[in-house]
Amino acid sequence: MKLYRLLAIVLIAAMLLVSFVACGKDPVDTTKPNDTVAPDSETEGGRDSVKDSVPADLNFADRNDNTVTFFVRSNDPYFLNEICVDDITNDILYDAIHYRNMDVEARLGVKIVQIAQPGSEQNTDWQTWNAALSTAVLTNTHDYDAAAIHTYCGSVLALQNIFADLNTLQDEEKGGYLDLSKPWWNQNSIDSLTVYGSLYFVGGDIMFTETARTYAVFFNKDLFNEKFPEENYANLYTLVNEGKWTIDKMISYTSSVWDDVNASGMMDDGDVAGFVYFRYPTLSTWVYALGMDFISKDQYGEQQLSYIYDPDIIPAFEAVAKLYDPQADGVLGGQSWKETHMGAGNVLFGVDYLSAGEQWRDTSVNYGVLPMPKFNEAQEDYRTSFVGHVSALAICSDISAERTPIITATCELLCAESYKNVLPAYYSKVLQGLYSKDQPDAEMYDRIIETVVIDFGACMFPKTGTALTTYHSLFSKAKTPGYDIAQDIAGKTEAWETAFEQMMASFEDLQD
Repeated sequence: MKLYRLLAIVLIAAMLLVSFVACGKDPVDTTKPNDTVAPDSETEGGRDSVKDSVPADLNFADRNDNTVTFFVRSNDPYFLNEICVDDITNDILYDAIHYRNMDVEARLGVKIVQIAQPGSEQNTDWQTWNAALSTAVLTNTHDYDAAAIHTYCGSVLALQNIFADLNTLQDEEKGGYLDLSKPWWNQNSIDSLTVYGSLYFVGGDIMFTETARTYAVFFNKDLFNEKFPEENYANLYTLVNEGKWTIDKMISYTSSVWDDVNASGMMDDGDVAGFVYFRYPTLSTWVYALGMDFISKDQYGEQQLSYIYDPDIIPAFEAVAKLYDPQADGVLGGQSWKETHMGAGNVLFGVDYLSAGEQWRDTSVNYGVLPMPKFNEAQEDYRTSFVGHVSALAICSDISAERTPIITATCELLCAESYKNVLPAYYSKVLQGLYSKDQPDAEMYDRIIETVVIDFGACMFPKTGTALTTYHSLFSKAKTPGYDIAQDIAGKTEAWETAFEQMMASFEDLQD
Protein backbone atom coordinates (compact mmCIF):
# COMPACT_ATOMS: atom_id res chain seq x y z
CA MET A 1 0.00 0.00 0.00
CA LYS A 2 1.47 3.38 -0.95
CA LEU A 3 2.46 5.67 1.90
CA TYR A 4 0.22 8.56 0.91
CA ARG A 5 -2.84 6.39 0.45
CA LEU A 6 -2.19 4.73 3.82
CA LEU A 7 -1.94 8.15 5.40
CA ALA A 8 -5.26 9.18 3.82
CA ILE A 9 -7.04 6.15 5.23
CA VAL A 10 -5.58 6.69 8.70
CA LEU A 11 -6.54 10.35 8.67
CA ILE A 12 -10.14 9.82 7.67
CA ALA A 13 -10.89 6.55 9.42
CA ALA A 14 -9.61 7.87 12.76
CA MET A 15 -11.36 11.22 12.15
CA LEU A 16 -8.38 13.16 13.42
CA LEU A 17 -7.99 16.89 13.26
CA VAL A 18 -5.38 17.37 10.60
CA SER A 19 -3.45 20.48 9.83
CA PHE A 20 -2.33 20.60 6.27
CA VAL A 21 -0.64 23.82 5.20
CA ALA A 22 -0.11 24.48 1.50
CA CYS A 23 0.14 27.64 -0.55
CA GLY A 24 -0.23 29.76 2.60
CA LYS A 25 -3.67 28.37 3.49
CA ASP A 26 -4.99 27.92 7.01
CA PRO A 27 -5.25 24.50 8.66
CA VAL A 28 -8.38 22.56 7.75
CA ASP A 29 -10.71 20.64 10.08
CA THR A 30 -10.75 17.13 8.67
CA THR A 31 -13.32 15.66 11.04
CA LYS A 32 -15.53 13.50 8.87
CA PRO A 33 -18.30 11.69 10.75
CA ASN A 34 -20.41 10.50 7.84
CA ASP A 35 -18.15 9.46 4.96
CA THR A 36 -16.57 6.07 4.60
CA VAL A 37 -13.26 5.10 3.10
CA ALA A 38 -12.97 2.90 0.05
CA PRO A 39 -10.77 -0.12 0.68
CA ASP A 40 -7.31 -0.12 -0.82
CA SER A 41 -7.54 -2.08 -4.03
CA GLU A 42 -4.18 -3.74 -3.42
CA THR A 43 -5.84 -5.89 -0.75
CA GLU A 44 -8.55 -7.04 -3.13
CA GLY A 45 -6.86 -7.34 -6.49
CA GLY A 46 -9.03 -6.16 -9.35
CA ARG A 47 -8.22 -2.65 -10.49
CA ASP A 48 -4.80 -2.52 -8.90
CA SER A 49 -3.76 -5.69 -10.72
CA VAL A 50 -3.61 -3.69 -13.97
CA LYS A 51 -0.08 -2.31 -14.16
CA ASP A 52 0.86 0.87 -15.97
CA SER A 53 3.57 0.82 -18.61
CA VAL A 54 5.49 3.89 -17.41
CA PRO A 55 9.04 2.77 -16.49
CA ALA A 56 9.39 2.44 -12.73
CA ASP A 57 12.69 4.35 -12.71
CA LEU A 58 11.43 7.30 -14.76
CA ASN A 59 11.98 10.48 -12.72
CA PHE A 60 12.34 14.14 -13.59
CA ALA A 61 13.25 15.57 -10.18
CA ASP A 62 16.61 16.87 -11.42
CA ARG A 63 15.08 18.93 -14.22
CA ASN A 64 14.07 22.57 -13.90
CA ASP A 65 11.13 22.17 -16.29
CA ASN A 66 9.28 19.47 -14.34
CA THR A 67 6.06 21.41 -13.65
CA VAL A 68 3.04 20.17 -15.61
CA THR A 69 0.30 22.79 -16.00
CA PHE A 70 -3.32 21.97 -16.80
CA PHE A 71 -5.91 24.51 -17.99
CA VAL A 72 -9.29 23.82 -16.38
CA ARG A 73 -12.71 25.38 -15.90
CA SER A 74 -13.75 26.97 -12.60
CA ASN A 75 -17.55 27.13 -12.87
CA ASP A 76 -18.26 23.96 -10.95
CA PRO A 77 -16.38 22.28 -8.07
CA TYR A 78 -16.13 19.12 -10.15
CA PHE A 79 -14.45 20.92 -13.03
CA LEU A 80 -12.21 22.90 -10.71
CA ASN A 81 -11.07 19.91 -8.66
CA GLU A 82 -10.80 16.99 -11.08
CA ILE A 83 -7.12 17.69 -11.78
CA CYS A 84 -5.86 19.41 -8.61
CA VAL A 85 -7.06 19.61 -5.01
CA ASP A 86 -4.56 21.59 -2.96
CA ASP A 87 -5.65 20.66 0.55
CA ILE A 88 -7.19 17.92 2.60
CA THR A 89 -10.93 18.66 2.35
CA ASN A 90 -12.44 15.84 4.43
CA ASP A 91 -14.31 14.72 1.33
CA ILE A 92 -13.60 11.15 0.24
CA LEU A 93 -13.50 12.07 -3.45
CA TYR A 94 -11.39 15.21 -3.27
CA ASP A 95 -8.97 13.66 -0.79
CA ALA A 96 -8.52 10.70 -3.16
CA ILE A 97 -7.64 13.17 -5.95
CA HIS A 98 -5.25 15.03 -3.64
CA TYR A 99 -3.38 11.85 -2.69
CA ARG A 100 -3.44 10.62 -6.29
CA ASN A 101 -1.46 13.70 -7.28
CA MET A 102 0.97 13.28 -4.39
CA ASP A 103 1.63 9.69 -5.49
CA VAL A 104 2.28 10.73 -9.10
CA GLU A 105 4.42 13.72 -8.11
CA ALA A 106 6.55 11.54 -5.81
CA ARG A 107 6.99 8.80 -8.39
CA LEU A 108 7.91 11.04 -11.32
CA GLY A 109 9.57 13.95 -9.53
CA VAL A 110 7.13 16.45 -11.04
CA LYS A 111 4.86 19.22 -9.80
CA ILE A 112 1.23 19.21 -10.97
CA VAL A 113 -0.50 22.61 -11.09
CA GLN A 114 -3.50 24.10 -12.82
CA ILE A 115 -4.78 27.43 -14.09
CA ALA A 116 -8.55 27.90 -13.96
CA GLN A 117 -11.02 30.33 -15.43
CA PRO A 118 -14.78 30.20 -16.11
CA GLY A 119 -15.76 28.10 -19.11
CA SER A 120 -19.49 27.47 -18.75
CA GLU A 121 -21.75 26.70 -21.67
CA GLN A 122 -24.69 28.42 -19.98
CA ASN A 123 -22.83 31.73 -19.55
CA THR A 124 -21.10 31.51 -22.93
CA ASP A 125 -17.80 32.17 -21.14
CA TRP A 126 -16.61 28.97 -22.82
CA GLN A 127 -15.76 31.21 -25.77
CA THR A 128 -13.36 33.25 -23.61
CA TRP A 129 -11.91 30.03 -22.18
CA ASN A 130 -11.38 28.61 -25.67
CA ALA A 131 -9.77 31.86 -26.83
CA ALA A 132 -7.34 31.83 -23.89
CA LEU A 133 -6.19 28.31 -24.72
CA SER A 134 -6.03 28.96 -28.45
CA THR A 135 -4.04 32.18 -28.06
CA ALA A 136 -1.54 30.58 -25.70
CA VAL A 137 -0.85 27.68 -28.07
CA LEU A 138 -0.76 29.67 -31.30
CA THR A 139 1.61 32.27 -29.80
CA ASN A 140 3.81 29.63 -28.13
CA THR A 141 3.56 31.13 -24.65
CA HIS A 142 3.57 27.59 -23.21
CA ASP A 143 1.23 28.67 -20.43
CA TYR A 144 -0.48 25.30 -20.53
CA ASP A 145 0.72 21.76 -21.18
CA ALA A 146 -2.68 20.06 -21.25
CA ALA A 147 -6.32 21.01 -20.89
CA ALA A 148 -9.53 19.61 -19.47
CA ILE A 149 -11.64 20.86 -22.36
CA HIS A 150 -15.43 21.25 -22.41
CA THR A 151 -16.39 18.18 -24.44
CA TYR A 152 -19.11 19.97 -26.45
CA CYS A 153 -17.63 23.47 -26.59
CA GLY A 154 -13.88 22.95 -26.54
CA SER A 155 -13.62 20.13 -29.03
CA VAL A 156 -13.98 22.53 -31.99
CA LEU A 157 -10.48 23.78 -31.16
CA ALA A 158 -9.19 20.61 -32.81
CA LEU A 159 -9.91 22.28 -36.14
CA GLN A 160 -7.51 25.12 -35.19
CA ASN A 161 -4.63 22.68 -34.69
CA ILE A 162 -4.54 23.54 -30.98
CA PHE A 163 -4.31 19.92 -29.80
CA ALA A 164 -1.50 17.43 -30.25
CA ASP A 165 -2.25 14.12 -31.94
CA LEU A 166 -2.37 11.74 -28.96
CA ASN A 167 -1.69 8.76 -31.21
CA THR A 168 1.82 10.15 -31.81
CA LEU A 169 2.48 10.38 -28.05
CA GLN A 170 2.45 6.63 -27.38
CA ASP A 171 5.90 5.85 -28.76
CA GLU A 172 8.29 5.51 -25.83
CA GLU A 173 11.29 5.77 -28.14
CA LYS A 174 10.09 9.27 -29.04
CA GLY A 175 9.42 10.19 -25.42
CA GLY A 176 5.70 9.45 -25.37
CA TYR A 177 4.42 7.50 -22.40
CA LEU A 178 0.70 7.43 -23.14
CA ASP A 179 -0.70 3.91 -23.41
CA LEU A 180 -4.20 4.26 -24.78
CA SER A 181 -4.77 0.51 -24.65
CA LYS A 182 -5.12 0.62 -20.86
CA PRO A 183 -8.57 0.41 -19.23
CA TRP A 184 -8.30 3.85 -17.63
CA TRP A 185 -8.70 5.39 -21.08
CA ASN A 186 -12.20 5.26 -22.50
CA GLN A 187 -11.80 2.56 -25.14
CA ASN A 188 -15.12 3.39 -26.78
CA SER A 189 -13.89 6.90 -27.51
CA ILE A 190 -10.52 6.12 -29.04
CA ASP A 191 -11.73 4.65 -32.32
CA SER A 192 -14.72 6.99 -32.61
CA LEU A 193 -12.69 10.16 -32.03
CA THR A 194 -9.78 9.19 -34.29
CA VAL A 195 -10.05 11.20 -37.50
CA TYR A 196 -7.79 10.37 -40.45
CA GLY A 197 -5.51 8.54 -38.03
CA SER A 198 -5.27 11.41 -35.53
CA LEU A 199 -6.74 11.57 -32.03
CA TYR A 200 -7.00 15.12 -30.68
CA PHE A 201 -8.75 14.55 -27.34
CA VAL A 202 -9.86 11.54 -25.36
CA GLY A 203 -11.98 10.40 -22.46
CA GLY A 204 -10.47 8.74 -19.44
CA ASP A 205 -10.59 8.35 -15.69
CA ILE A 206 -8.29 11.34 -15.21
CA MET A 207 -11.35 13.38 -16.23
CA PHE A 208 -13.43 12.61 -13.20
CA THR A 209 -16.45 14.55 -14.46
CA GLU A 210 -17.00 11.84 -17.07
CA THR A 211 -17.89 9.44 -14.27
CA ALA A 212 -19.78 11.92 -12.11
CA ARG A 213 -21.97 13.07 -14.98
CA THR A 214 -22.56 9.67 -16.57
CA TYR A 215 -26.22 8.73 -16.95
CA ALA A 216 -27.68 5.74 -15.17
CA VAL A 217 -31.02 4.50 -13.86
CA PHE A 218 -31.55 5.00 -10.14
CA PHE A 219 -34.20 2.85 -8.48
CA ASN A 220 -35.83 2.50 -5.07
CA LYS A 221 -35.25 -1.05 -3.82
CA ASP A 222 -37.87 -1.02 -1.08
CA LEU A 223 -40.53 0.53 -3.30
CA PHE A 224 -39.84 -2.09 -5.94
CA ASN A 225 -40.36 -4.88 -3.39
CA GLU A 226 -43.57 -3.24 -2.20
CA LYS A 227 -45.05 -2.80 -5.66
CA PHE A 228 -43.86 -6.13 -7.04
CA PRO A 229 -44.08 -8.53 -4.08
CA GLU A 230 -43.83 -11.55 -6.37
CA GLU A 231 -40.32 -10.39 -7.27
CA ASN A 232 -37.34 -9.01 -5.38
CA TYR A 233 -35.33 -6.01 -6.48
CA ALA A 234 -32.39 -8.37 -6.97
CA ASN A 235 -34.29 -9.63 -9.99
CA LEU A 236 -33.37 -6.36 -11.69
CA TYR A 237 -29.70 -7.28 -11.39
CA THR A 238 -30.53 -10.67 -12.85
CA LEU A 239 -32.26 -9.01 -15.80
CA VAL A 240 -29.17 -6.89 -16.39
CA ASN A 241 -26.79 -9.83 -16.17
CA GLU A 242 -28.93 -11.91 -18.53
CA GLY A 243 -29.16 -9.09 -21.08
CA LYS A 244 -32.92 -8.69 -20.54
CA TRP A 245 -33.02 -5.19 -19.03
CA THR A 246 -34.76 -3.32 -21.88
CA ILE A 247 -36.69 -0.08 -22.24
CA ASP A 248 -39.93 -2.06 -22.66
CA LYS A 249 -39.23 -3.88 -19.40
CA MET A 250 -38.62 -0.56 -17.66
CA ILE A 251 -41.88 0.85 -19.06
CA SER A 252 -43.80 -2.23 -17.89
CA TYR A 253 -42.65 -1.63 -14.31
CA THR A 254 -43.14 2.14 -14.52
CA SER A 255 -46.72 1.95 -15.78
CA SER A 256 -47.76 -0.17 -12.78
CA VAL A 257 -46.81 2.40 -10.12
CA TRP A 258 -48.95 5.39 -9.14
CA ASP A 259 -50.34 6.28 -5.74
CA ASP A 260 -52.49 9.41 -5.81
CA VAL A 261 -51.27 10.59 -2.40
CA ASN A 262 -53.11 13.91 -2.39
CA ALA A 263 -56.26 12.52 -4.08
CA SER A 264 -56.03 15.14 -6.83
CA GLY A 265 -56.97 12.70 -9.55
CA MET A 266 -53.82 13.52 -11.50
CA MET A 267 -50.14 12.73 -11.24
CA ASP A 268 -48.39 15.57 -9.41
CA ASP A 269 -45.73 16.37 -6.85
CA GLY A 270 -45.75 14.15 -3.81
CA ASP A 271 -47.46 11.22 -5.52
CA VAL A 272 -45.76 7.84 -5.69
CA ALA A 273 -44.63 7.56 -9.30
CA GLY A 274 -43.11 4.86 -11.46
CA PHE A 275 -40.84 7.25 -13.32
CA VAL A 276 -39.76 10.85 -12.95
CA TYR A 277 -37.48 12.42 -15.48
CA PHE A 278 -35.12 14.55 -13.49
CA ARG A 279 -33.18 16.31 -16.24
CA TYR A 280 -34.23 16.84 -19.83
CA PRO A 281 -30.75 16.40 -21.34
CA THR A 282 -31.10 12.68 -20.63
CA LEU A 283 -33.03 12.40 -23.88
CA SER A 284 -29.94 12.50 -26.09
CA THR A 285 -28.31 9.70 -24.15
CA TRP A 286 -31.06 7.34 -25.33
CA VAL A 287 -29.50 7.34 -28.81
CA TYR A 288 -26.57 5.42 -27.35
CA ALA A 289 -28.53 3.43 -24.80
CA LEU A 290 -30.78 1.99 -27.50
CA GLY A 291 -27.87 0.82 -29.65
CA MET A 292 -27.35 3.68 -32.09
CA ASP A 293 -24.59 6.20 -32.74
CA PHE A 294 -24.61 9.72 -34.10
CA ILE A 295 -21.53 8.79 -36.10
CA SER A 296 -20.16 5.40 -37.09
CA LYS A 297 -17.29 4.31 -39.28
CA ASP A 298 -17.68 2.76 -42.70
CA GLN A 299 -15.75 -0.23 -44.07
CA TYR A 300 -12.80 2.04 -44.80
CA GLY A 301 -12.64 3.38 -41.24
CA GLU A 302 -14.00 6.82 -42.11
CA GLN A 303 -16.72 8.65 -40.17
CA GLN A 304 -20.23 8.76 -41.55
CA LEU A 305 -23.59 10.04 -40.34
CA SER A 306 -25.25 7.07 -38.77
CA TYR A 307 -28.37 7.01 -36.64
CA ILE A 308 -30.67 8.79 -39.07
CA TYR A 309 -30.24 5.79 -41.38
CA ASP A 310 -30.66 3.18 -38.63
CA PRO A 311 -33.88 1.14 -39.09
CA ASP A 312 -34.38 1.21 -35.31
CA ILE A 313 -34.49 4.99 -35.03
CA ILE A 314 -38.29 5.33 -35.36
CA PRO A 315 -39.27 2.53 -32.92
CA ALA A 316 -36.50 3.63 -30.54
CA PHE A 317 -37.74 7.22 -30.62
CA GLU A 318 -41.30 6.04 -30.04
CA ALA A 319 -40.21 3.98 -27.02
CA VAL A 320 -38.50 7.00 -25.48
CA ALA A 321 -41.54 9.18 -26.19
CA LYS A 322 -43.71 6.59 -24.44
CA LEU A 323 -41.46 6.50 -21.38
CA TYR A 324 -41.44 10.30 -21.11
CA ASP A 325 -45.12 10.85 -21.94
CA PRO A 326 -46.57 12.88 -19.02
CA GLN A 327 -49.99 11.41 -19.79
CA ALA A 328 -48.75 7.83 -19.50
CA ASP A 329 -49.46 5.71 -16.45
CA GLY A 330 -46.88 6.10 -13.71
CA VAL A 331 -45.00 9.02 -15.29
CA LEU A 332 -44.58 12.39 -13.60
CA GLY A 333 -43.72 14.86 -16.36
CA GLY A 334 -42.75 18.46 -16.70
CA GLN A 335 -40.18 20.34 -14.66
CA SER A 336 -41.94 19.53 -11.40
CA TRP A 337 -40.01 17.00 -9.36
CA LYS A 338 -39.04 18.87 -6.19
CA GLU A 339 -41.18 16.70 -3.95
CA THR A 340 -41.23 13.54 -6.02
CA HIS A 341 -37.69 12.27 -6.45
CA MET A 342 -35.40 9.49 -5.37
CA GLY A 343 -34.37 11.12 -2.10
CA ALA A 344 -38.00 11.56 -1.04
CA GLY A 345 -38.58 7.84 -1.42
CA ASN A 346 -41.64 8.09 -3.67
CA VAL A 347 -40.31 7.32 -7.12
CA LEU A 348 -39.44 3.88 -8.47
CA PHE A 349 -37.13 4.82 -11.37
CA GLY A 350 -35.30 7.96 -12.39
CA VAL A 351 -32.67 8.62 -15.04
CA ASP A 352 -29.96 10.98 -13.86
CA TYR A 353 -26.21 11.21 -13.78
CA LEU A 354 -24.30 9.41 -11.07
CA SER A 355 -23.45 12.54 -9.07
CA ALA A 356 -27.15 12.89 -8.24
CA GLY A 357 -26.60 10.10 -5.74
CA GLU A 358 -24.63 12.51 -3.57
CA GLN A 359 -27.91 14.26 -2.73
CA TRP A 360 -29.56 11.05 -1.56
CA ARG A 361 -26.76 9.05 -0.01
CA ASP A 362 -27.56 10.08 3.58
CA THR A 363 -31.31 9.64 3.25
CA SER A 364 -33.13 6.58 4.52
CA VAL A 365 -34.01 5.56 0.97
CA ASN A 366 -32.57 2.22 -0.03
CA TYR A 367 -31.64 2.89 -3.64
CA GLY A 368 -29.39 1.35 -6.25
CA VAL A 369 -28.24 1.91 -9.81
CA LEU A 370 -28.72 0.07 -13.08
CA PRO A 371 -27.32 0.61 -16.57
CA MET A 372 -29.44 2.43 -19.09
CA PRO A 373 -31.76 -0.21 -20.58
CA LYS A 374 -31.20 -1.71 -24.02
CA PHE A 375 -33.58 -1.35 -26.97
CA ASN A 376 -34.22 -5.09 -27.01
CA GLU A 377 -32.55 -8.30 -25.93
CA ALA A 378 -30.82 -8.65 -29.29
CA GLN A 379 -28.76 -5.51 -28.61
CA GLU A 380 -25.20 -6.56 -27.91
CA ASP A 381 -24.56 -4.66 -24.68
CA TYR A 382 -25.66 -1.83 -22.44
CA ARG A 383 -24.50 1.63 -23.38
CA THR A 384 -24.62 5.06 -21.82
CA SER A 385 -23.12 8.52 -22.20
CA PHE A 386 -22.48 11.61 -20.13
CA VAL A 387 -23.80 15.13 -20.20
CA GLY A 388 -21.95 17.22 -22.78
CA HIS A 389 -20.29 19.76 -20.48
CA VAL A 390 -17.93 17.21 -18.91
CA SER A 391 -14.21 17.29 -19.60
CA ALA A 392 -12.02 15.48 -22.09
CA LEU A 393 -8.23 15.48 -22.05
CA ALA A 394 -6.25 17.34 -24.70
CA ILE A 395 -2.49 17.93 -24.77
CA CYS A 396 -1.38 21.21 -26.31
CA SER A 397 0.18 20.98 -29.76
CA ASP A 398 3.04 23.38 -28.92
CA ILE A 399 4.78 21.01 -26.46
CA SER A 400 8.44 20.45 -27.24
CA ALA A 401 10.13 17.11 -27.74
CA GLU A 402 12.08 17.70 -24.51
CA ARG A 403 8.88 18.20 -22.50
CA THR A 404 6.90 15.38 -24.09
CA PRO A 405 8.10 12.65 -21.67
CA ILE A 406 7.20 14.73 -18.59
CA ILE A 407 3.73 15.64 -19.80
CA THR A 408 2.72 12.26 -21.20
CA ALA A 409 4.00 10.25 -18.23
CA THR A 410 2.15 12.56 -15.84
CA CYS A 411 -1.12 12.26 -17.77
CA GLU A 412 -0.79 8.48 -18.02
CA LEU A 413 -0.18 7.99 -14.30
CA LEU A 414 -2.89 10.44 -13.25
CA CYS A 415 -5.34 8.46 -15.33
CA ALA A 416 -4.09 5.12 -13.99
CA GLU A 417 -4.27 6.22 -10.36
CA SER A 418 -7.78 7.58 -10.93
CA TYR A 419 -8.88 4.19 -12.22
CA LYS A 420 -7.36 2.40 -9.25
CA ASN A 421 -8.23 4.72 -6.38
CA VAL A 422 -10.41 7.73 -7.27
CA LEU A 423 -13.28 5.90 -8.96
CA PRO A 424 -13.66 3.30 -6.18
CA ALA A 425 -13.64 6.13 -3.64
CA TYR A 426 -16.39 7.90 -5.55
CA TYR A 427 -18.59 4.83 -5.30
CA SER A 428 -18.97 5.35 -1.56
CA LYS A 429 -19.87 8.99 -2.15
CA VAL A 430 -22.79 8.34 -4.49
CA LEU A 431 -24.00 4.96 -3.23
CA GLN A 432 -24.61 3.60 0.22
CA GLY A 433 -21.68 1.51 1.37
CA LEU A 434 -18.05 0.76 0.65
CA TYR A 435 -16.90 -0.22 -2.81
CA SER A 436 -16.46 -3.94 -3.19
CA LYS A 437 -15.98 -5.60 -6.54
CA ASP A 438 -18.21 -8.45 -5.37
CA GLN A 439 -21.12 -6.23 -4.29
CA PRO A 440 -24.09 -6.20 -6.72
CA ASP A 441 -24.45 -2.41 -6.74
CA ALA A 442 -20.70 -2.02 -7.27
CA GLU A 443 -20.93 -4.47 -10.15
CA MET A 444 -23.65 -2.33 -11.71
CA TYR A 445 -21.59 0.81 -11.08
CA ASP A 446 -18.58 -0.71 -12.83
CA ARG A 447 -20.74 -1.91 -15.69
CA ILE A 448 -22.15 1.58 -16.19
CA ILE A 449 -18.83 3.38 -16.35
CA GLU A 450 -17.25 0.68 -18.51
CA THR A 451 -19.92 1.08 -21.20
CA VAL A 452 -19.77 4.85 -21.62
CA VAL A 453 -19.81 5.80 -25.31
CA ILE A 454 -18.06 8.95 -26.50
CA ASP A 455 -19.12 9.75 -30.03
CA PHE A 456 -17.36 12.02 -32.52
CA GLY A 457 -20.72 13.52 -33.50
CA ALA A 458 -21.78 14.24 -29.92
CA CYS A 459 -18.49 16.05 -29.30
CA MET A 460 -18.13 17.99 -32.53
CA PHE A 461 -21.66 18.82 -33.64
CA PRO A 462 -23.36 20.89 -30.89
CA LYS A 463 -21.20 24.03 -31.25
CA THR A 464 -20.37 23.98 -34.95
CA GLY A 465 -22.81 26.75 -35.81
CA THR A 466 -24.08 24.55 -38.64
CA ALA A 467 -27.02 22.28 -39.33
CA LEU A 468 -25.20 19.54 -37.43
CA THR A 469 -26.51 21.04 -34.19
CA THR A 470 -30.06 19.98 -35.07
CA TYR A 471 -28.77 16.56 -36.13
CA HIS A 472 -27.54 16.07 -32.59
CA SER A 473 -30.80 17.12 -30.91
CA LEU A 474 -33.49 15.01 -32.61
CA PHE A 475 -34.32 12.93 -29.53
CA SER A 476 -34.93 16.07 -27.48
CA LYS A 477 -38.24 16.28 -29.35
CA ALA A 478 -39.48 13.05 -27.74
CA LYS A 479 -41.71 15.09 -25.42
CA THR A 480 -43.10 17.32 -28.18
CA PRO A 481 -46.72 16.36 -28.99
CA GLY A 482 -47.27 15.60 -32.66
CA TYR A 483 -43.60 15.68 -33.60
CA ASP A 484 -42.85 13.59 -36.69
CA ILE A 485 -39.24 12.48 -36.55
CA ALA A 486 -39.34 10.79 -39.96
CA GLN A 487 -40.54 13.97 -41.62
CA ASP A 488 -37.91 16.02 -39.80
CA ILE A 489 -35.13 13.69 -40.93
CA ALA A 490 -36.31 13.74 -44.53
CA GLY A 491 -36.31 17.53 -44.62
CA LYS A 492 -32.86 18.04 -43.08
CA THR A 493 -30.69 15.16 -44.25
CA GLU A 494 -29.20 17.00 -47.23
CA ALA A 495 -28.14 19.95 -45.07
CA TRP A 496 -26.63 17.61 -42.48
CA GLU A 497 -24.65 15.71 -45.08
CA THR A 498 -23.31 18.92 -46.62
CA ALA A 499 -22.23 20.36 -43.26
CA PHE A 500 -20.64 17.06 -42.32
CA GLU A 501 -18.63 16.84 -45.54
CA GLN A 502 -17.35 20.36 -44.98
CA MET A 503 -16.24 19.51 -41.45
CA MET A 504 -14.45 16.35 -42.53
CA ALA A 505 -12.67 18.28 -45.27
CA SER A 506 -11.37 20.65 -42.59
CA PHE A 507 -10.01 17.73 -40.58
CA GLU A 508 -8.37 16.31 -43.68
CA ASP A 509 -6.64 19.65 -44.22
CA LEU A 510 -4.97 19.27 -40.80
CA GLN A 511 -3.02 16.33 -42.16
CA ASP A 512 -1.19 18.49 -44.73
